[in-house]
This record gives sequence, structure tokens and C-alpha cells, in this order.
Amino acid sequence: MWLQQRDYEIDPKLIEVAATAMQVNLAKSASLAVPAMKRELRALLA
Repeated sequence: MWLQQRDYEIDPKLIEVAATAMQVNLAKSASLAVPAMKRELRALLA
């Protein structure tokens, strides 16, 4: 993570929450995608 490369100390729990939020946002965005993109996303996430 770029903040860690700049010597910021980040609680691992915060990193986990951020990663989970990113996955939720990706899943929500995927539901709005066109069908062909949905198939590709499912394959990538499987």
C-alpha cells in the first residue's frame, strides 16, 4: 500500500476493512455492468 511505502503506520484491521470495502464496491459496480463484462468479472473473481 502506498501509505506504508511512505512510512505511515496503518493498523492491519484498518487495511482489512478497506480491502473489504473495495470488494463490496466492486461487487456493487459489477451488478451495473453490461452482461459481457459481468461474465469476465465473475471469471476474474472466481
